[in-house]
Amino acid sequence: MTLEKTKNIKQFVIKRFIRLWPTLFICSIITFITLSIIPYNGLRPDIFSFLPSLTITQPYIWNRYFGINTHFLDSVEWTLVIEVSFYAISSILYFTNKKSFFNNWLIYLTVLIALHFAIQPLGKTKLNYWLELYLFPTLMVYFAAGMYLYMLYEKRALKLIHHLIVAVLVVVQLVFWQNIVEDIFILAFLGLFFLFVYKPKAISFLSNGIVTKIGLWSYSIYLIHNWVGIALINKFSVLFKTDSPVLIILPTVVIVAILVVVIEALAKALTDKIIKPILSRL
Repeated sequence: MTLEKTKNIKQFVIKRFIRLWPTLFICSIITFITLSIIPYNGLRPDIFSFLPSLTITQPYIWNRYFGINTHFLDSVEWTLVIEVSFYAISSILYFTNKKSFFNNWLIYLTVLIALHFAIQPLGKTKLNYWLELYLFPTLMVYFAAGMYLYMLYEKRALKLIHHLIVAVLVVVQLVFWQNIVEDIFILAFLGLFFLFVYKPKAISFLSNGIVTKIGLWSYSIYLIHNWVGIALINKFSVLFKTDSPVLIILPTVVIVAILVVVIEALAKALTDKIIKPILSRL
């Protein structure tokens, strides 16, 4: 959807940067401060943790090429690297041939996965390592499913081969790379999206104002819920000397919810007053 609303790769990159980075910047600062005050399992992030987090790059790169042994400020940020990889590949394919974009994406993904399986018997080869580090063949199926559902929603003309390839890719994902519990969750969410496309009235309850707001703020929630949430849970457990969910989970949820509201306001202010004016001059 974003690709279709942009004229070139530069515009697409700017839009994705605005979507990801301001919120990531605010959340990184909050995570750093929280874990510095309330360590989680002894973890105290150092200042170098901002390098992979704010550049959305693998910590390995900073260790391998700059000799800086560091990690993400929050472990959930590893998924952002995959997201950025997807943006890079999809934008290149899209602006190379807009009309055949989905077709070319499925070809690319099929070749990538076939290559992944082909080199597995060779063991830990350098090619296998680089595929896993930068192209993520075992995770890109999710993006194909997302594109497919979007095209169904937009009532785009799809050929039988497109339906078959997506179905096969999803089956490969479920059988080879997920466990049974994950399979259930994935299928359940796919089912919800199909209902959204074909029977929206069946899930009209999801248009509730609170649910919608959680959806809009899900990125902030995602970035702040993990280590900050766990650090708070551990702190309340020690403070109240109890494992009661009411005394541990409830105050954590309240604090995280307040943080999310603050994050959204700060990220918007940062975007509107600083980042957009700077980017508009590029």
